[in-house]
This record gives sequence, C-alpha cells and structure tokens, in this order.
Amino acid sequence: MENFKQFPPVRIGRYFIYDRNFTGKIPTSTIPLKVPFGAAFGTGRHGSTQGCLMALDSLKKRSLKSALDMGCGSGILALAISKRWRCQVVASDIDTTAVRTAKENTVNNGETRFVNVLQGPGYCTRFFRHRKFDLIVSNIVARPLVKMSSKLSRCLALGGTAILSGLLTSQEAQILVAHREHGLKLKQRIRIDGWSTLVLCKDASS
Repeated sequence: MENFKQFPPVRIGRYFIYDRNFTGKIPTSTIPLKVPFGAAFGTGRHGSTQGCLMALDSLKKRSLKSALDMGCGSGILALAISKRWRCQVVASDIDTTAVRTAKENTVNNGETRFVNVLQGPGYCTRFFRHRKFDLIVSNIVARPLVKMSSKLSRCLALGGTAILSGLLTSQEAQILVAHREHGLKLKQRIRIDGWSTLVLCKDASS
C-alpha cells in the first residue's frame, strides 16, 4: 500500500486515472482509467501523457469511427479514446513489454471490444497499408515523430486530427515543419513542465 500512498489517483479533465490498489470512490461524471504503475510508459503522471489526455479531453469531435495510438506504451491513450468515443482503436507498439501491458490494461478496463493491441515496427506493418484513421495519437519522442510524419499523414483521414507528444518545447519547430510538409496544420499547443503536446489537423482540402 506504500506505493499507492505515493501515487494517488490523478484527475486530468474528465479522465480519472487510478491504480488497481485504489479502493475509494470514482468521481461521478468522470471517465475512469485503471492503469497500474508498472514498467510500460503511460500512467498519466508525465507531462507528455498529461498533455495528450488534456488534448483528448478538449477535442470537440462528437464522434469517431476509428483511431490509432501509435507507440501505445501502457495503452492509456487508446483506452481514453475508446471510453470517450466508443469507437474502434488500434494500439500499436514495437516493445513486447508495452504490448503485453496494454493488452492487460485493455482487459482490466473492459475495452477488448473496442481496443485491438498490435506489436510491430510503426506504420511499416502490412496492417496499416490501406487504413485511414479519424484520430492518431503518438506519444513517443521527437526523432521518430519526424521520421514517421509522411506515414502518419498517409494514414490520417481527410479532416482528421493528430495528437503528437513526447517532445520538449525546444523541439516543437522541427515537428511542425515535418508535418506541415504533409498537409497538417497546428490547431493547439499544450505545454507542461517543459514537454509539448501538439494537436494538428488535416484539412479536407489537403
């Protein structure tokens, strides 16, 4: 229980993130996310994860048909999407520990109907070859975000939204330049503790 005392539940917008040891009452009108404090990245305490959750919370889309969490880690963002929009979400990561943890968290949150967890090297797997998503979130680091910008744009539907994080505020410019070349425009910027989250949109005219 000592760990639980050190890491109490976190409230980010309408999202309420709690550990399996939590025995309190989940606040009404919140979206609960049960994510244990384990090895895989993404428990809601890092500035980049918080930024992504804040971006999802403020996103005004009323409905989504499909979404992708690229570099899903614990799967927290995939779960945040599926629980809010009740749409099909693909959660993908190259790391075996992350994939295993994301699958466990999907089961523990009762979201196996909506979240499909895959292991693979980013957008290079055959699964993504002809697929389009209304929303793509990617909370990794700056260099791979730049390298994957063209593939992200290819997989993002016209009118779709991309939420990118895992980058320092000093790295914003390089991320924006790379994605502008592929038709994405900055819609929102969130900065927390030196970390940036960028919300980009792909205009239907792009």
